[in-house]
Amino acid sequence: MADNGPVFIIDNRAEEGTEKVEEYLGRWCNFSETFDIATGYFEIGALRRMDGQWQKFDKIRILMGDETSKSTKSTILNVINSKLDESFDKEKDEERTMNIGEDDLSNARRKIENHIFSTIVRDMRIPIGHDPVLQCWMSLG
Repeated sequence: MADNGPVFIIDNRAEEGTEKVEEYLGRWCNFSETFDIATGYFEIGALRRMDGQWQKFDKIRILMGDETSKSTKSTILNVINSKLDESFDKEKDEERTMNIGEDDLSNARRKIENHIFSTIVRDMRIPIGHDPVLQCWMSLG
């Protein structure tokens, strides 16, 4: 929604004397910077028909219901996957440096191992005479 302007609600029901949503939004593209859409059913074909118009917006936000066509679902998933791939590739190429000393890192690992052994491993009921070994740990976040 516009931060400092009026909010318009447009209905797609065709009534005599009213313009279609597509026509109205096509005109709106010429003087607006953002585009917020809330719809129960979103069809990607509407944006395709407005090609050359919607690209003028700085930002488009779409709040949509869970029903859509197969082509719309496929397009949305392809865009999401493409953006994720770009993000992963960019992150993968970034140089990583460790800003923690080796002693601090060893102490942190020891604390993590102690926590894992005193909570998770203790509850696993490892048979007597077997010593569990922490093979791997990772940090998510």
